[in-house]
Formats: sequence, C-alpha cells, structure tokens
Amino acid sequence: MNGELFQLIALACDVNAALAGNKLRVAPDHAAYRFCRSISFVTLEENPSGEWQESIVAATPDLWIESLFEERAVGAALTLGPRDDEPLAERIATAFAGGGGDWALEIELPGNIRQKWIARWEAGERHASDDKIWRVTYGCIDTSPGPPHQPPDLAAASDELERALVAIRSFAKRQGHLDNFIDTFETALKCLAAPPGRPAYPLDSYMQILAPRAANLLQAAECAWVFGGMGSWNDMGFEGAADIEYQRVSDDLYVAINGAILAAVNNSLGPKA
Repeated sequence: MNGELFQLIALACDVNAALAGNKLRVAPDHAAYRFCRSISFVTLEENPSGEWQESIVAATPDLWIESLFEERAVGAALTLGPRDDEPLAERIATAFAGGGGDWALEIELPGNIRQKWIARWEAGERHASDDKIWRVTYGCIDTSPGPPHQPPDLAAASDELERALVAIRSFAKRQGHLDNFIDTFETALKCLAAPPGRPAYPLDSYMQILAPRAANLLQAAECAWVFGGMGSWNDMGFEGAADIEYQRVSDDLYVAINGAILAAVNNSLGPKA
C-alpha cells in the first residue's frame, strides 16, 4: 500500500497502544516512519486579517501522543471518504502520492468530541543519503461533536475480503500467466484463515494493540494490496468480457481491503473483539 496510508495505520495503532498503557513508543526506524525527515502536528488558526496560519502542536509523533494524554483522549480511529476532485479511479490514483480516498485520523476526546487530522506530504531532499525524503505535517482541520464510537464488525469485513479474494484469485487462475498474483491472493487468504491467537506471520510492532482477529484481518488486507504503478495489478489490460470482469473484481477487492483496514484498525479503539 502507499506510504501515506501505511503511516496512518501505524500511527493510529501507536496512539491507541500508548493510551491503553503500552510503554512502546513510535519507532522512527519503522518502515512507516523511516523515510520521513520530519513528522509534525499543527492546528490552523485565523489571524486578525482573516488569513489561516499553522500553529505547531508537536514536532514529533511521541510529543503529539503526550499532548493527547493531556487532552484525556479516548483513542484514535481511521475514517475514509470519497475524494471528489480525484480524476482517476481511486484504486488507480492510490499509486501516486496524495492519491486515493480521503483518509483521515480521528482522535476521540471526552464528551464525544472528534478531532479530524489529515496529512500533507512534501518531498524535501529527493537524493538524501539516508533516504529521509519526506516532510509530513498532520493538520487538525476540524473539532466537533460526533456519535459514540461503535465497535467495527470484524466478521463482516473478513467475509467481504474473503469473497473478493476468492473471486479475484479465480479470475487470475483463468488467465494462465499471473502466478505471482495468485500466490499473493492465497497468502492473504491464509492470513484470514489463521486461528485467532496464532497469526499467519509474526506481528509487526504497531499491530500489538490489535486483538488476534483484527490482526489477522489487517495482515490479510496489507498482503492483498496489489494496487500500484508499473508492474502492479493495476498495470494490466484485457479485452471484452475478461476486461469487464477484471475491472469488477479489482474494484471489489479495493473496496474490501479498505473496509478490512478500517475494521481492523478501529478495533484497537475500545474493547477488543
């Protein structure tokens, strides 16, 4: 998956782990963070002339998490909405920086108050010797009341992802030259089928806050993500009925993966199922 979404997933889990009492803090060398020169957090404030200015809240993820303790935050959740200004299909656009759906990180505060944070990624030193290319700024764009958090339906999300994987695997097998993608889909199905408490693969550090079923679901979603640029599942074309089926199973998988990510990550907020 793209780096923006990967970092949102890790950050949401890291926030919930910290608020739940886990002393593990954000690891700068983790894959979700290590290509970033800086990750800061700001609010927007209107000055007397009517212009909006950024006001720094925290210069690092750890300092931001400390500020959430001061605000008595309940937890973090991901949200996803459509991006109306996106000219490409979302599963195609997600291969590009800033492309895809309108993902955001939502912080739940006491009294059912929600803070909505979105990320701005800017390329800095493109040829940095340590590969720290990106400067990321998370901005709080809204603070308003919201409905109480509802536990996600992990079973429904898992069933939807399984159906999409079975359908796209069947399509890939009938094409006769897509063995690498078939292996990917079968590995994702293996993650879904892993017994609770026995994940198919060792859990990454940010997954430690997740319940076993949610961890299996997130592993499957990450594995099943085949949408990228050159050489990816998106970089193919078919003719006639095969192309119609290709578009359908691809779109269905993309939607199912997003639903799985939301269900798995948001299970880390509140009681674990």
